[in-house]
Amino acid sequence: MEGLEMMLDYIEKFDLSEEDLNKYFNEIRSLRYLKIGLDYLYKFVKSIELEVVKRLDPNIRYFSYGNDPTMAGIPLDLIACHFHWYAVSACNYVQMVGWLRHNVDQESSRPTDYTKSVLPEVYDWRNKVAAHFARAKPHSKDTPADLQASTFFPIAFDDDAFYASPMKLMTKRGGKSSTSDNLRKWSLTKVHERLQTRYWQEHTSG
Repeated sequence: MEGLEMMLDYIEKFDLSEEDLNKYFNEIRSLRYLKIGLDYLYKFVKSIELEVVKRLDPNIRYFSYGNDPTMAGIPLDLIACHFHWYAVSACNYVQMVGWLRHNVDQESSRPTDYTKSVLPEVYDWRNKVAAHFARAKPHSKDTPADLQASTFFPIAFDDDAFYASPMKLMTKRGGKSSTSDNLRKWSLTKVHERLQTRYWQEHTSG
């Protein structure tokens, strides 16, 4: 009978042996409760997306930002908070998988590099909006447009889902132009469905 194993990344085929599962018990426990939280945030936002879709004409491409009567009764502020919470927790989850992977295999990429490769748009958004606003804690690489965009209301509804940073901001000061290219568009529900394929497929173990 084979020993117990746990697949942590189905795409890169990274799993932990029974010995590693015992060694990294606390880290695995952290992944488990984060996964429960990420599922909760996903289900909440997904349910509201489905409600919004029911209100729309399926033959028309729909984009909504700001004071839109179609969104009457939709808790947009709470959805925005869900994006904040999701970005922080998702990056914590992926970075911990990267940390475990690097500890088991020193030749693999470092945790931060792994996180950037799995969640590039969410990682940048986490650093400039969710973990702290770039406006309040600027980085040397942040453009004036990045700083201003970090505190704009973060979400819009586009076609069938809510998206963070749905539009790019351009500013011009002192004859110099900048754009908020460091804040890329991303959907909480679509990212979560992508992570489900990577991390949370059904599996059997020995």
